[in-house]
Amino acid sequence: MDDQSRYQWSRVASQALLQLSSAGVDQQTLVHEIAQVCSLNDEQLSRIYHLEQALDQALLYLDELRLKVRDQGILETQLATTEAYASIQRRAIAQLKMQIERQQQAIEMYRAGMGDRDQFFLQLLERINTLADDHYTVLEGLHDRLETDRDETRIHYQRLDTTIKDLQTALEARQRQILDLEAEALTAHSRVVELEMEISACHQRIRELYLRLEERSLQTEADPTPSQAASGSDAAAEHWLGDPDPAPADDHGQTPIQKLARAKLQRQSLEQHMEQQARQIAKLQQQCQELESERDRQHACLTERDRQNAEMQEQILKQAKQASEYEAAVQHWKDRYTVSQRQMRQLRDALQQALPNGDTPNPDIIPALADLLDAMQTLPPSDGDPSDDATLSSHFGTLAVPDFLIRRRLRRPSSRPPAPPASSSDPSSDPSTASPSDEADAADPS
Repeated sequence: MDDQSRYQWSRVASQALLQLSSAGVDQQTLVHEIAQVCSLNDEQLSRIYHLEQALDQALLYLDELRLKVRDQGILETQLATTEAYASIQRRAIAQLKMQIERQQQAIEMYRAGMGDRDQFFLQLLERINTLADDHYTVLEGLHDRLETDRDETRIHYQRLDTTIKDLQTALEARQRQILDLEAEALTAHSRVVELEMEISACHQRIRELYLRLEERSLQTEADPTPSQAASGSDAAAEHWLGDPDPAPADDHGQTPIQKLARAKLQRQSLEQHMEQQARQIAKLQQQCQELESERDRQHACLTERDRQNAEMQEQILKQAKQASEYEAAVQHWKDRYTVSQRQMRQLRDALQQALPNGDTPNPDIIPALADLLDAMQTLPPSDGDPSDDATLSSHFGTLAVPDFLIRRRLRRPSSRPPAPPASSSDPSSDPSTASPSDEADAADPS
């Protein structure tokens, strides 16, 4: 209550007091009544004050209720619009969640498939490398064995060449000796012919002397005087002993019969020596034939080994080709896996950049995108190092093909040259005069 109201009340109270005093009432009673009236007045004033405050609050509350009632229609309209929009968003969110679930399932299936595929390719690469190592070990062993066999064959060829040369030298010496002996035999034969002619002449002369002796004996019988018979017998003996004709004896004091016997002995010894030389020549020829057959057998064995080696090298080349095809297939799938990993990293980086900035057109799909980003956090970080993509290939590496197989890829295997002939006049039989191309062919196992 304001001061004017209080002043009015005090004025009314003073007027009432004057009236009472003029009426002759007791002053003490009046004071008491006035005090009661004043206290009652104060209580009423306080009550009025409280009622006014309650009225003001009621008016304010009514104003607020009016505002609320006025805004309630707007809110109901907005609520209906919001509910419609929220239902649309719920359907969109449900569809996005279903899509995200399908994508997560596809990603999980793809990740599981890639893991199985990577494991399969790793096992395949390990198996291929194991097979390649085994084949390389076998190749090394075969190469060492081939080198050893080639060295042994070369040494055996050298020994055979040396033996054949020695046999040829001995055969030539024997042939020269045979030619000398044949010349001596021809000389001895001519000498024997001459001696036979001389012997025939001697026989003719002996027959003539015998005829003369018979004539003398006949004459002696016709005139048998002792002196004539003695002289005739002495002359016949002297003529028989050859005193009148000293021509048959040579300078060495040998008679033609002795020369003939000596020539026959020389001829027999020469024939025996020639028979021995012929037997030795036949034996040497047999040894040469045996050595040639041994050489042919060794050549056939080497040809068979070369053929087996060529077949084995063809198989090894086929396996190396298959291994390279496997490596190409593995590299193709590894490249696809690398591309998919790179795309997933790019998607993850884009999600990491878009979620904190709030660049998504629909804020309701942010939780689903966050779940997708959490699911993609298992991917390794992309540091841009190309060596990570080549870890698999650098770990296993490529198949090491030997040099002789590389040379075999460049040219087809040539046939082995024929064995050197037995004649020593052929320069190809001498190892020291071998051409560089022959040495290269001998050094090349293909």
